[in-house]
Amino acid sequence: AVSKFDSALKINPKKHDALWCLGNAYTSQGFLNTDVGKAHDFFGKAATCFEKALAEDPKNDVYKKALEMTSKAPQLHAELQKQLQTQQAPEAVPELTAVCNAIQQQQAQAGAQG
Repeated sequence: AVSKFDSALKINPKKHDALWCLGNAYTSQGFLNTDVGKAHDFFGKAATCFEKALAEDPKNDVYKKALEMTSKAPQLHAELQKQLQTQQAPEAVPELTAVCNAIQQQQAQAGAQG
């Protein structure tokens, strides 16, 4: 997904909806990455995308909320990793799946509102 949005943004770097989608892709990659440093890099990239999207459409509440949520992502990621470490591997998979599903539902709801 990231490469598709990068391609779209090469054509039109101010396409705010593509920036928002790319930010969501980076956020998802961050949460799926167990390496804290790499996860924070993805969250940083996501924040940059959301900031650019907001600059292009400053009144968009979905972009504002995405940027706000991304600032909380490192803490949520740390909590998730801690929970996963305390559980046995077979039990951790449903937990991670539930978190990913919740993120996807929030993104879908935000997209429907925008």
